[in-house]
Amino acid sequence: MLKLAGDHSRFSRRKRNHLKGQAQSQSQSN
Repeated sequence: MLKLAGDHSRFSRRKRNHLKGQAQSQSQSN
Protein backbone atom coordinates (compact mmCIF):
# COMPACT_ATOMS: atom_id res chain seq x y z
CA MET A 1 0.00 0.00 0.00
CA LEU A 2 2.72 2.45 0.93
CA LYS A 3 4.76 1.51 -2.13
CA LEU A 4 1.70 1.96 -4.33
CA ALA A 5 1.03 5.43 -2.90
CA GLY A 6 4.66 6.39 -3.51
CA ASP A 7 4.51 5.17 -7.12
CA HIS A 8 1.26 7.04 -7.67
CA SER A 9 2.62 10.37 -6.40
CA ARG A 10 5.77 9.93 -8.48
CA PHE A 11 3.66 9.09 -11.53
CA SER A 12 1.45 12.15 -10.98
CA ARG A 13 4.45 14.45 -10.69
CA ARG A 14 6.03 12.89 -13.77
CA LYS A 15 2.80 13.22 -15.73
CA ARG A 16 2.44 16.87 -14.70
CA ASN A 17 6.06 17.59 -15.70
CA HIS A 18 5.47 15.85 -19.03
CA LEU A 19 2.42 18.00 -19.78
CA LYS A 20 4.32 21.12 -18.78
CA GLY A 21 7.21 20.09 -21.05
CA GLN A 22 4.81 19.57 -23.96
CA ALA A 23 3.31 23.05 -23.52
CA GLN A 24 6.79 24.60 -23.43
CA SER A 25 7.94 22.80 -26.58
CA GLN A 26 4.75 23.83 -28.40
CA SER A 27 5.18 27.51 -27.52
CA GLN A 28 8.84 27.33 -28.58
CA SER A 29 8.02 25.79 -31.97
CA ASN A 30 5.28 28.37 -32.55
